[in-house]
Amino acid sequence: MGGRGAAFLNNYNADSDSGIEQQILADIMATMDEDEDTKLEHQGHTKKLLNKNIHIKQSTDKISEEIIIPNAEKIQDLTQKYKFTEKALHDTSEELRIRAAVMQSNTEAMFVSNGTAFTNLQLVYNQDAQYYNKERLEKNVQKQIDSGHWVNSDKEQLVNHTITHEYGHYVQRVLMLKDSKTKDGKERYQELVNDLVISKNKSQRQQIVNKFSEDYATKYFKSIQRIARKNFGRDYEKQNISEYATTNNRETFAELFCSLNTNSNPGNDLVKAMEIYLKRRL
Repeated sequence: MGGRGAAFLNNYNADSDSGIEQQILADIMATMDEDEDTKLEHQGHTKKLLNKNIHIKQSTDKISEEIIIPNAEKIQDLTQKYKFTEKALHDTSEELRIRAAVMQSNTEAMFVSNGTAFTNLQLVYNQDAQYYNKERLEKNVQKQIDSGHWVNSDKEQLVNHTITHEYGHYVQRVLMLKDSKTKDGKERYQELVNDLVISKNKSQRQQIVNKFSEDYATKYFKSIQRIARKNFGRDYEKQNISEYATTNNRETFAELFCSLNTNSNPGNDLVKAMEIYLKRRL
């Protein structure tokens, strides 16, 4: 699960605790019934995304168009830039769902994975985001950046900062899908399935999936570090990215991806190393 919601909670909600992400996830998965694709065109962006197995759901219709439209444009741009993500959706006949649900206050958006299907996932907006306007959203994002909690973004990309971070989690899942088809990957994936079969409850299953994802994220981050060391001549740690990147390596990956795709000139060499890494993995 992605944690932009948790990040807002950590900074704005004094009652937050270490288990808040698990609670948010449990609440969403328990109450989220499937809804129809949106009937709004959103200036044509929705229609274009529908052709890519990416579905904006009707539940987002009440979210301000000054937020949802640039986010839809950004996802469209990312699917063009990283065509392997779009290909993964079509090859597996799965979809990326963009929808709204009721979450904790100050939660803007989050990533929700769906079991062991690496590419069947959801980007979820807080339904209360209908009360956000673009100016308020950008102000909140800038506050997180100024505090060092999130990576920097260009001013015109502040509205897309969160959705790009969440899409970064999706990119990691696609890489995991690719790796699961190798000999070693098949064995690890089968172990994951076996562990999930004998698990007792939803929380335990989520912990198993998170650990599986974290192991791969750690592997990917070490590869990115090696590239940075080889190409730029020094070691880089997660503290060089953002405070949020130090949470775990899944968030490290998403933060690097966000910086790479919301900065016209990212200064961090780890970000440049990630760009090299993703090109190699295509």
